[in-house]
Amino acid sequence: MANQRLRDALLRNAITTGDVAQKLGVDPKTVERWITKGRTPYPKHRHTVATMLRESESYLWPHALDPATSAAVAESEVLKVYPNRNAVSREAWDHLLDRATVRIDVLVYVGMFLTENPALLPALRAKGAAGARVRLLLGDPNSREVQRRTFYAPTRTPLSCSPTWSHCSGQPGGPTSTTSRRYRALSGSGGFMIV
Repeated sequence: MANQRLRDALLRNAITTGDVAQKLGVDPKTVERWITKGRTPYPKHRHTVATMLRESESYLWPHALDPATSAAVAESEVLKVYPNRNAVSREAWDHLLDRATVRIDVLVYVGMFLTENPALLPALRAKGAAGARVRLLLGDPNSREVQRRTFYAPTRTPLSCSPTWSHCSGQPGGPTSTTSRRYRALSGSGGFMIV
């Protein structure tokens, strides 16, 4: 069975089988067999090829890893995809935040739903202080998309925030700028990047 992933990765990176063979010191026909016959290279060659192609070994040769390594790799990949943020329970957000130790990346237009949890901002601050890199990328409050998400469409009135954030409505810029200010208050904390 042909290794289409390896073939595609070589084409994407404009690397020939000859380039790979030369780098590894093997015959070009050996590299061809990895592609056309689906043969698995030795581990040292898999690592070098994966590095050349900027792909993981488990992606290029999914059946080459032992069961224990395969299980560990599977847990490090995407485990679940949600159709929208409303499908993600508060417990799931809390679980993800609790387990994060090295890096936390949040990309949102506004992210008002995250600030509805009063424990979130202190938890992010604590994670940053403990050495985690926390990056928040917020949409431009003046962009059309962010403004569209900030207002209830039929009436064009600002959405109200959670009652725990009583100052959201009625402020200049509405809940969008208030949410942005809440996140930006973290910018003085260690480990934070807010864009």
